[in-house]
Amino acid sequence: MGSASLAGRMSGGLLIPVQSTNGRGRSILLSSRFHQRCNGDTVNIRPYEQSDLQQVIALFGASVHSLASPFYTAEQLAAWAPPEQDVGRWRQRLAPLHTIVAEHDGVIAGFASYEVNGHLDFLYTHPAFARQGVATHLYGCVELALHGVGVSRVYTEASLAARPFFEHCGFQVDTEEFVEIRGTQLLRYAMHKQICAA
Repeated sequence: MGSASLAGRMSGGLLIPVQSTNGRGRSILLSSRFHQRCNGDTVNIRPYEQSDLQQVIALFGASVHSLASPFYTAEQLAAWAPPEQDVGRWRQRLAPLHTIVAEHDGVIAGFASYEVNGHLDFLYTHPAFARQGVATHLYGCVELALHGVGVSRVYTEASLAARPFFEHCGFQVDTEEFVEIRGTQLLRYAMHKQICAA
């Protein structure tokens, strides 16, 4: 079941049905808006939809090549986010995940994808919205949803660029590791954060 079918909206908030670790479904109601101002307007957090895919792919590439460029070589960046992305592979990758997006005036400013075992797979912000609270709010929604289904530990694999953000959110480094992407080695950090289960 894809993430688009696992998330729905309701008035006044974002209702995310998630499957708990004990197999019982629960719905987590999250705030659908936050008051971080972006060019005078608020940013909406909403469920990912299939029609968002092209924007998500473009955002991923822009984020990698802009925000991660001080930390990785051009060869590493090209391996991580090649100019031509496989749309079908992206659909497959996102299908089993719960994904939410931050939207500003019809433009996706960021997205986050996670599993109900506590794994945060994606958290990316468009460079135009970097350091405006978008990633922080997206992560906060993910943590709240996981907390609500009894998850006590969130974990992720953070890039050199993302490590300071996760440390600011309370994550600790477990180990540094190299991952091979399209024949190129990239350094990243396995990180985790303990949260209080519901």
